[in-house]
Amino acid sequence: FVLGRYAWNQRTREKLEEAIGYYAGATERDPRFALAYAALAEAYINKVNFHYMPVATGLANAERAAETAIALDSSVADGYAGLGFALVASGKSTPAVYVRAEGLFDRAIALNPSLAVAHHYKAILLTGLGRLAEAVAQTRQTLALDPLSLVGNAMLGIVFAAEDRLPEARVQLQKALELNPGFSLTQTYLGEVEAALGNQAEALRLLELAYARTPGFP
Repeated sequence: FVLGRYAWNQRTREKLEEAIGYYAGATERDPRFALAYAALAEAYINKVNFHYMPVATGLANAERAAETAIALDSSVADGYAGLGFALVASGKSTPAVYVRAEGLFDRAIALNPSLAVAHHYKAILLTGLGRLAEAVAQTRQTLALDPLSLVGNAMLGIVFAAEDRLPEARVQLQKALELNPGFSLTQTYLGEVEAALGNQAEALRLLELAYARTPGFP
């Protein structure tokens, strides 16, 4: 399971496949390992988000795994976080979906306030809803819990960009890229910020690097 977590955090196609293999193996060894099912849900959603597998298949797998985690142990926060993330990733833009997803994230945080990914997932939802000050607060909480989080560090820059704080977004995304120079999520958004700041050559360089690593993202 720990090896799966390490692989999952890299977010590449190969590492996500590796993570799913580790998590599936953990559930085979212990069919009641709720945390492994929750982690499996997150890995499937990431495969969908990075265009590594079909949306319908990935989200169906994710929802099934998250619901299994909750059914096995309703006190495991990760299951609620994973199910909420699956709802956000589904692209079903309705108030009811948003309310349910936020409720699941809040439930996860209530059960385990130290669960960094629950704060991160909630920040993604809040950014999409335009509640940017709240998104910044959730992302800062993510980083307080996990300072080396690749997605957390990138997310803070993404929210700054959404707030039109482009110089701050640039500095934050550059900091995030230092953690993993090949992380396509950071390359993509830093490229977009550089373009908005008028640095077209650097923007093109970054976006080409991101596309070469993860075609089709975002």
